[in-house]
Amino acid sequence: MTSIKILPIFNQSAPGVWDDFMRIQSCAMRHVYNLRMDASDIDSCIRELRYKWARNGFNFAFGAYDDDMMVGYISGDCADNTATVNSLYVMPEYMGQHIGGRLLRLAEHSGAFGAMDMELVSLARAQTFYERFDYRPILAGSNHYIKPITPDMRARCKTMPVFKSTRSITRACSDIAVKNGAKYDALNVNNRHTPTYVYMDVNANIRAFGAETDTPVPDVYVAPHQPREYISRVINREFDALRHLHELMTNKQNQR
Repeated sequence: MTSIKILPIFNQSAPGVWDDFMRIQSCAMRHVYNLRMDASDIDSCIRELRYKWARNGFNFAFGAYDDDMMVGYISGDCADNTATVNSLYVMPEYMGQHIGGRLLRLAEHSGAFGAMDMELVSLARAQTFYERFDYRPILAGSNHYIKPITPDMRARCKTMPVFKSTRSITRACSDIAVKNGAKYDALNVNNRHTPTYVYMDVNANIRAFGAETDTPVPDVYVAPHQPREYISRVINREFDALRHLHELMTNKQNQR
């Protein structure tokens, strides 16, 4: 088995994404709770996912992949300074490999741009898992968990995906673009879900961004007085991983 890669899902409404979510969720629920989801249950869940996707302007998701197969995922949304984890599931045969924890950490770092808290409603057998990551019930005995997003949890010296171009992100990226004689288009992120990454420095300030283009090479813009070559290489590495996954999935579809 190859190493598991975790990648952002910029557009959850893309064909097959919600089907993968439901495949993983139904297998996990059957394994952990002996609960079988029939076709009507799955259709109802997909309708809810579609509704939340359309209603919420700030949705985030990450998928865990073994080659071209999604084997785990986390999804949620962010509003009113609170990021909410709606789903976190891993295929039974991949449980115990720390995939759930990796997914949760990435959601905390990047899905919560601007959020003050992360919250979720935990299933009974997942409560000890969330407690290991410092989530606590809002009331004794409640399955509604919350965790403050503290400054030390902000991503530092990392490249993070942008699921929504908030005001602070738009302002920082626009300033960087202007200094590079270019333009930052927040609509590409918010309406077209164009894959976009920002690079955060040691103080969690945005110092560069990259956006997918129609060419094999994404547009990468770096703020003045920053290590341009290094940051560009780091951002391009993220796009390479997305491109590789897309190629694997395309080849798989062509072989059917």
